[in-house]
Amino acid sequence: GEGTHSLTADAQDAAGNGAPQVTSSFDVDLTGPGLTLDSPVDGARVGTLVSASGTGEEGAQVEVFVGNVSVGTVTVPAGGMWSVSFAQPATDGDYTVRAESTDPSGNAATPLSATVTLDTEGPGVAIGAPADGDTVGTLMTVSGTTTGADAATVDVLIDGVSAGIAMVQPDGSWSLTLPQPNDGPRTVRAVASDDLGNTGTPDEVSVTVDTVDPTLTVTNPADGAATGDDTPEITGTTEPNATVTVVIDAGTATEQTLTTTADNTGAGSA
Repeated sequence: GEGTHSLTADAQDAAGNGAPQVTSSFDVDLTGPGLTLDSPVDGARVGTLVSASGTGEEGAQVEVFVGNVSVGTVTVPAGGMWSVSFAQPATDGDYTVRAESTDPSGNAATPLSATVTLDTEGPGVAIGAPADGDTVGTLMTVSGTTTGADAATVDVLIDGVSAGIAMVQPDGSWSLTLPQPNDGPRTVRAVASDDLGNTGTPDEVSVTVDTVDPTLTVTNPADGAATGDDTPEITGTTEPNATVTVVIDAGTATEQTLTTTADNTGAGSA
């Protein structure tokens, strides 16, 4: 039966001479080795699938399969913790990882398996505001949307430096309030990550931050000047492309409001 057994052997020849007695002991092992598959966890969604690990009987062999393909064998070391590393499958999808073990007596453990979903694709992201090419007087909020059910966070970078992390809302939207950047051209980039750490293709816009108030002069008609034209051309200078609003006789019955946009040199007329 199973367990430790003792053996005694004697020998005698035809002349009656006896050999020294030989004694030994041996074990009968009919029980399969213990085996656990601790990682990956059955039913899990994973961003990487490059190893399997668990516990087993010291000295036993553990062979790991992904699908029906053997990906590695290891002898369980002292302490009983085993691990097998392997190349990650080439495509996302569902995979079954199976562990089989055999002890030195040839007894096999009950195989164990775990089916997992490999997901290495990151979520998409789009910046809704500010728009590409905008000139903004303040850049306190960057917002947009994501695609992909597992989007979790969006990292917003200004000129390549992370300015903060936005949490993605259930509808896929996100928004982040930022410190005021310095004036000048700025690149705003958004990178979305899912709960596994996968990142998608970034979105990027270029904006100009301008927080300096424009200067404004009126060159015609000059202050205090007299003119015989009851519809004089009003001209002046300001910041290029600035919007200028001119009010004539403000607060009177003849009040007029004129609006114009300065040209690329800052000149304008109304």
